[in-house]
Amino acid sequence: MTPGMIRRTAISAYALLYVLSPVTAGAQPISFEAGSPETLDITATVENTITAAVTAPELTPWGVIRSAIPGEQARLVITPGGAQSGVNDGNARAINGGVGLPGAFQVTGAFPNTPVTVTFSNPVDLVCGTCSPGNPVLELIEIVAELTPPSLGTAGNDAVLDDLVPANTVVGNATTTVGGDLTFYVGVTLQTTVGPEPYESGTYAGTFNAVLQY
Repeated sequence: MTPGMIRRTAISAYALLYVLSPVTAGAQPISFEAGSPETLDITATVENTITAAVTAPELTPWGVIRSAIPGEQARLVITPGGAQSGVNDGNARAINGGVGLPGAFQVTGAFPNTPVTVTFSNPVDLVCGTCSPGNPVLELIEIVAELTPPSLGTAGNDAVLDDLVPANTVVGNATTTVGGDLTFYVGVTLQTTVGPEPYESGTYAGTFNAVLQY
C-alpha cells in the first residue's frame, strides 16, 4: 500500500466516524428477533416562519370635514410610495396638511429566491380613542402592497384588499433575494362617513390582518 493510499483510508475512516456520531448519540437499544419487525420512529423539524420588521402606515396631519349629504364621502390616501393626497366629494373634505409614512415590511433571513405570498384581510375602521362617544370613524376601505416591483426582491403582483369591491381583492406575491430578503411598502385609503356630527381632533387608529407565507 502506498503512502497516498494510507492517507486516503485514514480520511475516509474519520469521515465515517463524524457522520455516525450524531446518530449514535441519541440511539436506543432495540432487540431484533428473527422474523419479527420492530417499529421505528422518524422525526422531521419544519421551520417555515418568516420574520419581518413591520412599520404601520401613518397618515398625518389632516383636516377632515364630514358631509351630512348621502353619498358625499371624502378620501384620505397614502400610496406605498409615501405620497399623501385628499379626494374631496361635495361638502366632504380631506385636506392633506403634512407628510405621512407608508407601511413597510422588511423580511430578512427567509428562504433564498423563494416566492412569498402577501394577503390582507379583516380591515377595522379607525376610531379616535380620546374623542367623545359617538365621534365618527374613518373607514378603512383599501390596502395595497407594492410588489411590482418590491423595494427589495423580484416582482410578482401587488397585494390588494378592497373592502368596497371584494372582487378587486388580490393575493400578492414577490420573490426573495439570494440572501432571503424582501422589502415592500404598503399604502392605504380611508373614507369619511356621512352625518351631521363633525370629526373631532385626535389620533384615529384601526387595524388589518396580514399573512406572509411561502
